[in-house]
Amino acid sequence: MKKIDKRIFWAIIMVIILYIKSLILTFMSSSNSGFGLYGVSVDIRLMLPHLAILGIIIFPSLMFKGKSQVRYLIIIDIIYSILIISDIWAYRGTGYVLELKYLFFKDNFNPLNGNLINPSLIDIFYIIDIPVLIYKYKKYQYISKFKRNIKVALIGIIASITIVASYHYLFDIKGVLDGRIKFIQNDWQASWSPAQRFSNRSPIGDHLYEAYKTLRKVNSTANENEIKEINKWLLWNKEVTEDNEYKSIARGKNVVFLQIESLENFVINNKIYDQEITPNLNNLIKESLYFSNIHEQNNAGNSIDMDMMAASGVLPLGDVITYLEYPEVKYKSLPRLLEEQGYNTILSHAERAGDWNWAEAGKSAAGYNEIWDIRQYTIDEYAGFGLSDRSLYTQFSEKLSKLESPFFAVIPTLTSHGPFDIAKKYRELDLPKELDENKLGGYFQSVKYADKQIGLFFSLLEKYNLLDNTIVVIYGDHGGVHKYYMEDVEASNIPGEWWKEKDSKVPLIVYGKDIKEKTIDVNGGQIDIVPTVSYLLGIDTKDYCMGRNLLTTKRDATVIKDGIIIGNPSKEEEIMLKEAYDIADKIIKNNYYVNTNKVD
Repeated sequence: MKKIDKRIFWAIIMVIILYIKSLILTFMSSSNSGFGLYGVSVDIRLMLPHLAILGIIIFPSLMFKGKSQVRYLIIIDIIYSILIISDIWAYRGTGYVLELKYLFFKDNFNPLNGNLINPSLIDIFYIIDIPVLIYKYKKYQYISKFKRNIKVALIGIIASITIVASYHYLFDIKGVLDGRIKFIQNDWQASWSPAQRFSNRSPIGDHLYEAYKTLRKVNSTANENEIKEINKWLLWNKEVTEDNEYKSIARGKNVVFLQIESLENFVINNKIYDQEITPNLNNLIKESLYFSNIHEQNNAGNSIDMDMMAASGVLPLGDVITYLEYPEVKYKSLPRLLEEQGYNTILSHAERAGDWNWAEAGKSAAGYNEIWDIRQYTIDEYAGFGLSDRSLYTQFSEKLSKLESPFFAVIPTLTSHGPFDIAKKYRELDLPKELDENKLGGYFQSVKYADKQIGLFFSLLEKYNLLDNTIVVIYGDHGGVHKYYMEDVEASNIPGEWWKEKDSKVPLIVYGKDIKEKTIDVNGGQIDIVPTVSYLLGIDTKDYCMGRNLLTTKRDATVIKDGIIIGNPSKEEEIMLKEAYDIADKIIKNNYYVNTNKVD
């Protein structure tokens, strides 16, 4: 104390206190409930810019004299504590922290319809220092003798701003260290959850960055020329075809979407060492519509892009993950079309609401009536990447049994997520040791487990007397072993050739008691799910989505990421399909459906 200027000492102590509170908020917002602490990756190299951000608001205290200097610090401490307590209370009730965007995009707010007042005894850590500081403030008489030190204040502020700006420039803009340090940027690795954003940007940095992005969106206007391009493309995409026996065959029935993690089409109807990999799906295909040439169309994202496409029938963005960056953009979606028909619509994940922004976007962008997040489930069994498919289906089906018909419900699974290392007790295929320890073997085991639990789900629907009045749509969200572990695939030595090819195919199966079995080989994509299912339900998607009705289409081509055309297009179709991702970009960034009055 004798060697350090007491004024500077007070400022440093306050920076440290606020930094500790920031860390507590980060760890709390990483937990499922917000009532405890949970681990999140923290890059120690970001401590300096985080402290510098706090320094920008702390160093101005040196511009005051006497007790006003410490009074300023205490006021900043109180305000900061109120802000982060508000954040964690909001997180506990809504799955999200408070952000400026909710003032402008009100439909994004509180997707869980939770309470905003959620105190907890653990919150004492946010305020325990304040009475101590007030006591010290009143006790120490030397504080009244503090003099202004404008020079040091300005040096501290300028140095702090310089550190923040340098980190942003070097690591976010220039990509020094190959992008391993992520500070204030849109990169999904730095922004996929509230806790990760706090960890990378700091709480203040994240709120300021979010406010900046929000104000840019609020002040943006639709490009009329691009709107015309969209209209032209959608008009071309709308086929005039003859109806067939499948039109309206499922009108008024409940609809359940099973979004199966990493499920590729190549495992369907195939065996590994004389063992069926997907026996339940193989049997289901015999009494369902099976679309055998559906191609993955995810772009910047994976499962979260499939969330978007399964609701909207619109291709996702490639420069950013659509739902992470544009959750306020609304679509004339399947949930909205079904709501007009009297359906209750539900999106459910056994994940935290704020992860990948799925809950907020599900409510605002897609228009689901209800959102069920991880807090709606008992986490009683982990398998693979999260809650086991067995437990998920068991709890999900019970919830469905309590709903009034008609309903539309979507549930993504987790167990068959990479790296395909499910525990030994879940591995039912008898594989050679070398293959079982390989990612391809692990994939077979994971898919075998996922298939078994799909069988369980159907038996549960039967148990709850739901199966006769429900159509079940099953699809893969994206590629799995071929997408991420081709080295393991190529290193494998298995009889046959069926497992080798890297393609973009995922299965699409539509089951319903009154739906006649048929295998449809037309080349399509994931955006075709919306118009195809809508046709079965007797709903006209008009020119709302970018997909096609695969039950009546005369076209045999689709487009995947990077504008790659698959199938047998005419010259006109090839030209238009190559424009598809660009058209989707314009639809999203112009908030097309709102600005053309297709959605309120």
